[in-house]
Amino acid sequence: MHSFGLHESAAPFISAEASPGRFSPENRRRLSAPAFRTFLAIADLWSLNEEQRRLVLGYPSRSTFHNWAKQAREHGSFVLDLDGADSAEDVLRHKRGDV
Repeated sequence: MHSFGLHESAAPFISAEASPGRFSPENRRRLSAPAFRTFLAIADLWSLNEEQRRLVLGYPSRSTFHNWAKQAREHGSFVLDLDGADSAEDVLRHKRGDV
């Protein structure tokens, strides 16, 4: 069961006051899994299919998308690429009403 609220550990990804280093490799590694889990929950809420989800994320390959989803669900460690991180941030901002 997904929680459709934003996970608190994803907040630095979407904070308007976040430093320019928010997309540093270290921050992306720390925030990718919680941000991606939140993205998946929002995508479920919006009834996005896989193609739409990938399109929102900058169209990663199917294998990359499924790897990210698996790692996120298993609380594993991975790093979203800049397109994916930026797109996930946009979705989270939209869900919060910050756009």
